[in-house]
Formats: sequence, C-alpha cells, structure tokens
Amino acid sequence: MLIDENTTLEAILENVPGAITVLAKHGLHSLSCPSEIYMPIRMVAQSRGIPIEHLIDDLRLACNALPKG
Repeated sequence: MLIDENTTLEAILENVPGAITVLAKHGLHSLSCPSEIYMPIRMVAQSRGIPIEHLIDDLRLACNALPKG
C-alpha cells in the first residue's frame, strides 16, 4: 500500500496491521470526531499538531514490514 498525506485514516487502519501503535506513538490515541476516519491523515495530524512527515515515515515503515505475498 502506498501511504501519503492524502491517504485516509480508514485506509491506513484497514491495511496496515500495527497502524494503531504507530498512530498512538505520534499522539493520535483516539478519534475525537467520528468523521476523522474518512479524512486524509494530513488533516487529522494537522488538527492535533502532529508533524506529518515523521508520522508518514513511520506508517510506511510499518507497511513495508508486512510480509509480501
């Protein structure tokens, strides 16, 4: 899966096992607004003051750690 700043939180949670751990590490512990799940990760991070570059890097690392096949 290609993850960029426009990837929705829903797509990340559905396709990247361990994404919850990565998100929590960056301060995204819960969704305060249910509609955030459908927003691009950039918007969710921005609303909480989370630096998007490091979050995207860590999500990509988690995605790359998945078994290929």
